[in-house]
Amino acid sequence: TIPVVGITGTNGKTTTKEILATLLEAKGKCVLKTEGNLNNYIGLPMNVVQLTPKHDVAVLEMGANAPGEIAHLRHIAPPDIAIITCVGAAHLGGFGSIEGVARAKGELLEAPDLNKIVLPCATRSYYADIANANKIIWVGTSAEDSSTYIDDIEADSEGIRFKYHVDGTMVHDIALPLLGAHNAMNLALALTAVGGAWTDDAINSALLNVKLPSGRLERWHAAPSIVILHDAYNANPLSMHEALRLVATISKPHSYRNDEKKGKNVLSWNSSLMAIVGLPRFGSAAIKSSTACLRSANGSGVKFGSFLIEMPLSHSEHAPPHVNWSFLPSRSTTILSIRHLLPEPPHPLLEAQMNVWREESFAARKSLRLQGDVL
Repeated sequence: TIPVVGITGTNGKTTTKEILATLLEAKGKCVLKTEGNLNNYIGLPMNVVQLTPKHDVAVLEMGANAPGEIAHLRHIAPPDIAIITCVGAAHLGGFGSIEGVARAKGELLEAPDLNKIVLPCATRSYYADIANANKIIWVGTSAEDSSTYIDDIEADSEGIRFKYHVDGTMVHDIALPLLGAHNAMNLALALTAVGGAWTDDAINSALLNVKLPSGRLERWHAAPSIVILHDAYNANPLSMHEALRLVATISKPHSYRNDEKKGKNVLSWNSSLMAIVGLPRFGSAAIKSSTACLRSANGSGVKFGSFLIEMPLSHSEHAPPHVNWSFLPSRSTTILSIRHLLPEPPHPLLEAQMNVWREESFAARKSLRLQGDVL
């Protein structure tokens, strides 16, 4: 057998998995890792059967949308180390509440042979009293939270920097070329799970090799003056909030700012349009939570010239006031509207995504027509 790291959480599973696998590979380990996000009761076995004698360690995501599923997954691949990235409002149709989400994610922590559990301090209220509590390493954002913590987080359009502390000592000054301050915690959880002796140069060199699947705060350089921030892999209120927080961080009234600490100019973005693609699946409550994120974003300084949103007109009263809303009936219409803002020829990645969405939209409309519904 080989050591197994099991990773679950509302958001950040794939990012944490990719970072952790990259760090282990930098240590010379041959890593079996979850392919893409194949992390459910179908996808996990598909990854496990790829195990060969050459592998030194497995890093596996474990996802769920109903109670009992992670308990099933931990029996398929019993973890030696468990990580929960965060707990938030997602798949509430299956879990019922955030507390239900926490209980389901906590099924990972009941694995019988755990040697180490790595959790963010934000989840302490859910897991402080579990049976394996003596195996938990809490990761916080200040010395008051935990003896293992991160601070001095700086985020811009090139990535994030922060300091990582263990036992009150600044152990590492880390640079991660991924967008979003929230990824500092994902990296800290991964680094805590790996452990061992590192130099800053070794960590930062390894992190240059982290590659995420498409659709996770991905930058598309459509033209010299136009950048599309593609975060349409999936969404829930927590991930949407973090994406908007990123835009608030990097949106400035000018194109470049001088960063004296780094001795160079850092690109800043003016936010002119947001497109929300994909209907909330659980009715007006989900729509309200999503638009609440937008109200918060506008209140914190993110100013979009207009919004494009795929939302039923019957729910239009939930849209934040005083902004230009366009209610769009399909993904293909949304992305076509974005394309009109771009110079010709369209970006090849955008063109490919448009073709996918056209097919999805056609299939959805055909299905609705067969059911007698009217779009």
